[in-house]
Amino acid sequence: MGKIGVRAHRTGVCMALSALVGLSLLTGCGHGGRAGKDPGKPEAAEAARRRGQFAQAATIGAHAYHIQLHRKDGKGDAEAFGPQGLSDEEIDRLVKLYTALALIRPAEAADWADGKPSRLDPSKIIDPLLGSRLKLDERLPVSVARRFFTAKAPDAPPEQRLALANLVQVCFENDRESKVPQRMFRVYEGLGVLRGPADFGVPDDNTRFLEEGTKLAAETCQAPYATDAKAWQLQLRKVQNLSLIHRGIATEKTLATELLATGEVKTLLPRIRTMPAQHIVVIGHSYTVNAGWTTPGVFNYIVEEIFKRENPSVAFKHLTTGGLRATKARDLFLAKALLFKPNRVLLCVGMGSEEDCEAMNEMVLAFRKVGAEVTTFDRMVHTIPRDRPPRPRPYLDTWLPKLAQAGLVTIELGQLLDAHPEKDTFLSLDGSHMRGNYHKFVAAEWLKYLVGARGARLAAD
Repeated sequence: MGKIGVRAHRTGVCMALSALVGLSLLTGCGHGGRAGKDPGKPEAAEAARRRGQFAQAATIGAHAYHIQLHRKDGKGDAEAFGPQGLSDEEIDRLVKLYTALALIRPAEAADWADGKPSRLDPSKIIDPLLGSRLKLDERLPVSVARRFFTAKAPDAPPEQRLALANLVQVCFENDRESKVPQRMFRVYEGLGVLRGPADFGVPDDNTRFLEEGTKLAAETCQAPYATDAKAWQLQLRKVQNLSLIHRGIATEKTLATELLATGEVKTLLPRIRTMPAQHIVVIGHSYTVNAGWTTPGVFNYIVEEIFKRENPSVAFKHLTTGGLRATKARDLFLAKALLFKPNRVLLCVGMGSEEDCEAMNEMVLAFRKVGAEVTTFDRMVHTIPRDRPPRPRPYLDTWLPKLAQAGLVTIELGQLLDAHPEKDTFLSLDGSHMRGNYHKFVAAEWLKYLVGARGARLAAD
């Protein structure tokens, strides 16, 4: 989704969470309670202590949520994820407090930690979490992670270790990755304690993550989520990527810079700079959503960033969401896209039924009626695994030819994906999405098409 869309999404999440926890938890002077300033300590040490308290409170709150998960379906070690004598109501209250922590604006958290006036009142959120009777079993993923990072970097600031272990803890919660965990990355960045495994001496490499994950899994108890070696590998990768993304170290801007440094894109600069002013709309599924952990940026945002630098008269609008099929794209985004008065439209949506084909046809006709060029890719995924048996491809074999009659232009990409030397490294550890090298490749091909350096069909050998 575009920047406005991301802000709207985050606002919606905040409104929903606020209704759950109550805004009264967020207001206060920010001075007092267990997290209050100790005048006997140096200011820097007090600020570090508060940051550590924030991370410890978040860890307790996240564990309370994991106890809820265990209570719901019975999965996980009964002792490690037991309520420890707390009632269901008390556990639920701790989860609400944790949700309130995630709602804190990063700047407000930083002001409180630095002893400045803030809406974060520790007596209402942090103190109750720290004062709860919950203890953390040494076999819990968060306890294992804390020992691991301490051993890797014993001299690192304790508040950074606490924050990193908490982020590993919450990233195991795949069911709510886009809500509380993502917000915690932003808060820790605001507090200045966000780090990734690589900052603690763990090489940024999937093979090494698996090696370490194998050791960590052996120390970890059963949980309401997977904690085997591959699960640990996935969480180390996820936290590493998100720590870079939220610190601005790796974004679509960095990928655009890398792409602009290549010879194939350098040769396109004269065409990019002289391209007429126009509006380009992208309607797409998760491969076009610039909000995940698998890549610093997706291809459509990389291309937009290049035009922002070289020819800002070309404007983009991204209307995207995960799992987007043509029927949903039509219902959610067609009217919004038309209001943008597009000159060109790229459709990257799922096609799994005749109904999807009809919805796609409706969109193509609507955009063609206002004079917009409408394109799609013939394929966006390199077939994995390679030995998958052949299956019918109505999208390629039947629907695309039909949609071509309505005016849809298909940009050939699949053949290039299959021949790419890095094709075996495109897929991310989640088994569904693509890494940055894939998105740079697709960005380059789409960019070539937009500026007229290649046609929709590949040149014959």
